Amino acid sequence: MLTTATADPQSPFPATIVRRFCACGATNRCRCDLPPARSGWTVEGLAELRQLMREHASLETVALLTGASRRECNVALNALVGRTPAHALAALEARKTRQCGRDARGDRGAAC
Repeated sequence: MLTTATADPQSPFPATIVRRFCACGATNRCRCDLPPARSGWTVEGLAELRQLMREHASLETVALLTGASRRECNVALNALVGRTPAHALAALEARKTRQCGRDARGDRGAAC
């Protein structure tokens, strides 16, 4: 289970829960009964993506190593800029939710 709390001394609230998603992984059987992330990424996957990009510096290579498309990797890397992997996951999920809402209003038949 992934629960992320961030402390901000400037905030009137001591900590904020970002999101709760299943972190069991795609190859393991889920034991936490939390919903999987809509974006297809996990915190561990985003951390690995960041590390692979630092090592290889090639989007093509990173996409092959992760099994994701270059576009998916590029979107995830953009979400990682200036964020922790947990916050990037929350940003990706918010983006996916907005995208699914637009697709539903436009009757495009999104797979959300």
